[in-house]
Amino acid sequence: MARARIWAVANQKGGVGKTTTSVSVAGGLLQRGFRVLLVDLDPHASLSLYFGAAPGPGVHDLISTARTQAGDCLRDTPLDALQLLCADARLATLDRSLLQQAGAAAVLGRKLAPLSQFDYILLDCPPTLGVLLVSALACADLLLMPTQTEPMAVRAVDGMLRSRALIEKSRGSALPGRIVATLFDRRTRAGCDSLRQLERSYPELLSDHCIPVDTQLREASRLQTTVDRLDAHGRAAVAYRLLTEELLALDRDAAGKAVADAA
Repeated sequence: MARARIWAVANQKGGVGKTTTSVSVAGGLLQRGFRVLLVDLDPHASLSLYFGAAPGPGVHDLISTARTQAGDCLRDTPLDALQLLCADARLATLDRSLLQQAGAAAVLGRKLAPLSQFDYILLDCPPTLGVLLVSALACADLLLMPTQTEPMAVRAVDGMLRSRALIEKSRGSALPGRIVATLFDRRTRAGCDSLRQLERSYPELLSDHCIPVDTQLREASRLQTTVDRLDAHGRAAVAYRLLTEELLALDRDAAGKAVADAA
């Protein structure tokens, strides 16, 4: 059975829409009939809270305890074919405990490898460069970088790209990716200027599909669902659907190239 494809959703700045993007892209994959696992790697546990997950075994137990297997930690969500690996505040202690361990950066990939029942695994990453983010990038097949359309968020993109370059050098292979502009409000000068700056600075990396501000995203969170199921024709739902199609095409190209290089 083919292994799951792993997509990391990451940015070294908080509040840029990582969790919303993780859930919304997962929704796009579900609509196409794929089986999806969402993995919450952020100690703030926003993704786990999104689905109202109760306390129990999660990513901390999976990574810190050798005998714990990923299958022991899976949680159901209100959506069919979508499962969850939860986070909690204990994840903040993992950097200290794992730093001295050989191969710490590879632990997440090893733990997720047996989960062949999924087609895609989406990693909602923490906003800091530590063991969890490094481990996520090390095992990812694709990197999605949500970036809020405001000046401070745009300035933070270079830091994320430097981290990607370091991981590519370490693992000896490219990590395909896309920057996606989020929380875009065309009524504001800051939003329009920030989007133009992203277009000028990252023309080859920036997705064509900008995610607009949309109150339906908050409503979807309140109802523990995805925005496309709430309003399939809404602005954000359409934008995330197009983004998902773009990512699937990029991932297929990357997988094909990897096979060709290995031949």
